[in-house]
Amino acid sequence: MAVTITSGDTINITVTQSASSSVTITSKGPKGDTGATGATGATGATGPAGADGADGADGKTYTISCVDGDNSDEEKIRLTDNDGTTDDVVLEAGTGMSIARSGDKITLTNTVTDTNTQLTTEQVQDIVGAMLTGNTETRISVTYNDSDGTIDFVVDDMTATGISNVVEDSTPQLGGALDTNGNAIQFRDTGDTNYVELKPSTLEPSSNVTFFLPIADGSNGQVLQTNGSGRLSFTTVSSSYKLLQTYSYSDTGTTDKFFVQNATTEVSGTNAARDYRSAYAIPVAGSIGDCTMVGASAINGNAYRLYVWVNNTSTYYSEATGGNEAGARYTVRWTAWKNVSDDSDASDPSFSANDYLAFQLVPTGVLANPGSVSLSVLTSHT
Repeated sequence: MAVTITSGDTINITVTQSASSSVTITSKGPKGDTGATGATGATGATGPAGADGADGADGKTYTISCVDGDNSDEEKIRLTDNDGTTDDVVLEAGTGMSIARSGDKITLTNTVTDTNTQLTTEQVQDIVGAMLTGNTETRISVTYNDSDGTIDFVVDDMTATGISNVVEDSTPQLGGALDTNGNAIQFRDTGDTNYVELKPSTLEPSSNVTFFLPIADGSNGQVLQTNGSGRLSFTTVSSSYKLLQTYSYSDTGTTDKFFVQNATTEVSGTNAARDYRSAYAIPVAGSIGDCTMVGASAINGNAYRLYVWVNNTSTYYSEATGGNEAGARYTVRWTAWKNVSDDSDASDPSFSANDYLAFQLVPTGVLANPGSVSLSVLTSHT
């Protein structure tokens, strides 16, 4: 017997047996294992088309027309929908244009008849004048005159190196020292005829010289004197007296100072007042008048006693304080004398021919502002 299984669209089981054989199926056997998934079958045919959808609602429709504007220089293009709602586009004529409507036709027309686009002379003058007027100029002023269309240029400094005319300036000021380059300074009268002239020396100075003017006016008849350092002050000079000598020194404010005739600076040494020789003798008789000290150490409040030594003897003295001369803050003047022997009042210190003179300067308190000063002595000797 033989069993044949054939696969295809259907499964066929064929049993072939001989005539003498028989097959008996007594019962169904157990279920076999599930076989593997077969391949996906081919896609089926497309189904029939669906029915057509309903038509959409009709949209709005618009008509276009032209209508009058609200003003004479306006016209409108109007849109009107099928519900009667309107929307306007406004056309406006600008400068030099006009606008007009005829039915649905709108026309824009140029109304300018002058085709000359150049600026007038007056317009050009005004523009240039505005550029030059009110600006910042140096040593020159610029003014636009609109009445005649001109521009005026005025140079303030004709020399371009300095001031040539300060007549119009009542309070001229310099930014630094005035250098006359060796020329004189002239103070002219109102008629510009005569003048007072200050002129530098024709000799070449070996160094710079500076004069400090007094801080106040002097009295009638007083003259200017110097402290030897350029500081000037007013002093009274008797016609019968003349300057004996000027002594210069630097005051420390703590020690006595000694000076002798013909020695213009302080004489050093413990016996300085006695260490003068015959070369310092006064050849003629006379008397001592005012003695004046000028300089930093002569400031207001500083007090001094001045002794006059005659022939090695302290004979006269006078006391004074700084600033005791009107308007002279840095001045000490000794005018009232006393006798050293008994402190009695004395007339002007006197001396005989060939006497030796010396001066002892003694500060009577702690001095403020010590510095360089000069001592001037007036005598009646000839």
